[in-house]
Amino acid sequence: MIDVIAWYGTRAGAAAFTYISPAPGDALHPSTNNGQALTVPFQCYALGAALGVSNTLTSGRVTQMQLYSPSLQQSSRLDLANFISNAAGSCVPGNEPPMDLFWDNPIPLQPGEAVQVFDINSGTNSETTALVLFMTDGNNVNPIQLPALTSVPPFTRIETVRCTTSTTVNAGTWTPAPLSFTQQLRNGTYAIGGMRVSSATGIAARLIIQNQSGTSRPGCPCVNTTYNNVDSGLDKFRYFRLGSWGLFSYQSPPQIEFLCSSADTSAEVFLDLIKVS
Repeated sequence: MIDVIAWYGTRAGAAAFTYISPAPGDALHPSTNNGQALTVPFQCYALGAALGVSNTLTSGRVTQMQLYSPSLQQSSRLDLANFISNAAGSCVPGNEPPMDLFWDNPIPLQPGEAVQVFDINSGTNSETTALVLFMTDGNNVNPIQLPALTSVPPFTRIETVRCTTSTTVNAGTWTPAPLSFTQQLRNGTYAIGGMRVSSATGIAARLIIQNQSGTSRPGCPCVNTTYNNVDSGLDKFRYFRLGSWGLFSYQSPPQIEFLCSSADTSAEVFLDLIKVS
C-alpha cells in the first residue's frame, strides 16, 4: 500500500533553508508545527519516492531541497538530488520527471512525527515550490500474493480502464473530483494497483477509496500531455508493481484528488484493476 502527502507554497526566494508549507485541503494528514509540517502517516511511514518541482519568477532558481524530521536528524537530514527547478518556467513535472527513488530500500520515518521540507533559492524573486512524498508500508509485492487476492490464479488479466473528470481544480490545494468511467464495469469487487493521470497543470493525484478513506490516499505523479510520451520512471506506479492500493465495489468507485499548479478543468485517468469477486 502507498500513501501520498505534499507541500506547496509561493513565497520570496531565500539564500538560507526556508520551509515550504503543507499543501492545503488535506483532510487526512494534519499539519503541525504551526502549519510548517505534516504528520507522517501511521500505516505508510517509509519514504518510497520524492517528486520536487519549482519555478521562480523572472530570475533565480531553487538550488537545494531538503527533508527534515526528528528521526532523520538522528543520522542526517535528507538532501534531495533530483528535482525540477525552473527559472521563469512553470511548476509542473512534465512527462519524465526526475525523482528520488527509494523503493528498493525505503527510508523509515517515525509514524506520527512531524516532517518538514526546506529549500534554498539563488535569487529573491517569488518562487512556487511543490514536494510530493510517496510513502509505503513496505508491502510492495506481486498482487497474487496479497491476502485479498489469493484466489486469483497466475496470468490473471490486469484491466486498464479509462476515466475522465471535468471538475474545476483549484491551484495549490488538494481538490477532490468524481471519476467518470468511459466503459461500464461488471458487477463485483475490484482491486486497484496503479494509475496514470494526465492533467495540463497537474503535479500529483491520489485516490479516495471509500473503505479506506480514513487511512491512506494512494496516488502517482501527473503527466502534463496525454499523447506521445513514454512516462519513463513512472512505471512503478502501474500494473500492481506497488501491490494493491485498495478494494472498491463497482457501485462505489473511488474519487480522485488533484494537486495542480494552476486551475484546471479536465483530466484523463487510467486505472489498473483486477476483478477479485
